[in-house]
Amino acid sequence: MQFLTRNSTSVVFYPTFINIFQLKVKLLIVQFSYTVLILLILQAAEAFSLLVLCFFHSYFNSCLDYFLSRGLQTLSSHVQLQLMLQCGSRQSRYIAGSCPV
Repeated sequence: MQFLTRNSTSVVFYPTFINIFQLKVKLLIVQFSYTVLILLILQAAEAFSLLVLCFFHSYFNSCLDYFLSRGLQTLSSHVQLQLMLQCGSRQSRYIAGSCPV
């Protein structure tokens, strides 16, 4: 144990100062470790979310294509039905939305 006396009024205990310094260094190392760990977790979460987004994007695009094609088929069937009702139920082709001649 070493003591430093200055004008016999204050006493500084060196080992305590060194222990506080070591604790601060250890605390900084722990904080840095937790920061790195949190960043790694965030990067893993981002990669996982991109993977999920990519999966759902491809899934929903195929579903969207399916429903759009079904919707267009339904719409064209509806237009054909309207033309048949307007023009009569003749077995001929309807061209450009007009009644056959």
